[in-house]
Amino acid sequence: SFTHGFVSSSERMSLVDIYYATNGESWQNKNNWMKGDPCEGMWYGVTCDDTNTKIKKIGFTFNRLSGTLPTSLSSLTSVEYFAISDDGLYGSL
Repeated sequence: SFTHGFVSSSERMSLVDIYYATNGESWQNKNNWMKGDPCEGMWYGVTCDDTNTKIKKIGFTFNRLSGTLPTSLSSLTSVEYFAISDDGLYGSL
């Protein structure tokens, strides 16, 4: 359901949900977000595997996220590292 070099649509949608649920327009750094594929497009804070088909790490530190973490985070089954610090977020992982 995905082409080599692109994350699945459910993983991309989970990231899009994070963006909208946490006030992405107000993030301190939102480089490349919402433009093309998260891996190929090098979205800020997103690290992918060597084939650019799975999201492995998400890291937002001091980036002014605020809001509630979306439940769609559960779709990111390949994530091994998720870091948030000094942000105003709520919800569970």
